[in-house]
Amino acid sequence: GQTLASYINSGKLVPEDIMLETWLPKLSKELAKLKTAPNHSEEEIPPGVILDGFPRSLTQCDALDSLLPRGQAFMAININLRRDILISKLLGRCNCKLCGTAYNTADIVEGEYDMPAILPTSPCKKSNLGESCGNHLEKRADDTEQVIKSRLDAYERSVHDILDYYRKQNRLIDVELKRGVKDIDILWSIMKRQGNFN
Repeated sequence: GQTLASYINSGKLVPEDIMLETWLPKLSKELAKLKTAPNHSEEEIPPGVILDGFPRSLTQCDALDSLLPRGQAFMAININLRRDILISKLLGRCNCKLCGTAYNTADIVEGEYDMPAILPTSPCKKSNLGESCGNHLEKRADDTEQVIKSRLDAYERSVHDILDYYRKQNRLIDVELKRGVKDIDILWSIMKRQGNFN
């Protein structure tokens, strides 16, 4: 954990060998649990996993695909957001240091974009004094503008090959979310349409 944190806190991507050695076996165990999940109705989202920010290389794409039985495949959802808005939203991320609830102070209402701030509306679950989480908000150490831009630059350099990998196999969905969490239904409907979504 400390090794991973040292990379994350400095805004660097975790090296590929560390990701493959430490994280992939954990994912494999989670996928094994899904095999015993109960059947779902057509209205429900099938049991699966959502990986945020992984894979980050073609080697990781191949390693990820090797975890699934033949005939099953991961779908890739490429969520697009204008870079300046993305930076603002990342700069607005914060958590309550008492209960860990995530919030976002960036209030973006501009043209088609409608992403208001996500702020505390009820008392903190862990506060003995009934205080709001708003009294205990803290930002991640790596959420500075310089680190965010560096991280985005690294992502943009590496993402094209990964998108092509999934696009050529007809496993890529491009979606632009302009209303933040209010667009979560769009993602759920995409997952429902994918009969074998993992």
